[in-house]
Amino acid sequence: MGQSMRLAAGSAFGIGMLAAAAISVLLWLTRALGLGAHLLIGGLLAVAYAAVFEAWRRAGFARGIAIAVPHAFLSGILLGFLPAIQPAIAENPALRPAGFLAVNLGWMSVALFFLLHAIYGAIVGAAYRVRPPGMARPVGHRRTTARHRSSG
Repeated sequence: MGQSMRLAAGSAFGIGMLAAAAISVLLWLTRALGLGAHLLIGGLLAVAYAAVFEAWRRAGFARGIAIAVPHAFLSGILLGFLPAIQPAIAENPALRPAGFLAVNLGWMSVALFFLLHAIYGAIVGAAYRVRPPGMARPVGHRRTTARHRSSG
């Protein structure tokens, strides 16, 4: 093998390694962004759960599961629309669309979909503590009672 052939092979190998590293970083970033989005959505949903617990004046794992069932059902309906939102899912045969309630992935996926949402609801419900009546409101919260109204 000649000198120029060795240099070309070495350069091609180096370029290939660099390209593979770049793709790996991009894949990691997309996974990190997906994880971040999922965590953010989970936090926002926990705030919605808390609002329901406050309205009920009670929380607990069973009440969390009671909220999680419709949450899972609505999420499952949205899951069916995912190929319309992300066309790559519909175009790529390797990415089989889950379908409504994940039915295209089999009955075990549907069962796990509901079970994992129920576990989420149970954790949020068990961990959340409803504020006792009369407890201080967050800063900036306006209270409208007779004592605070101006007479005029």
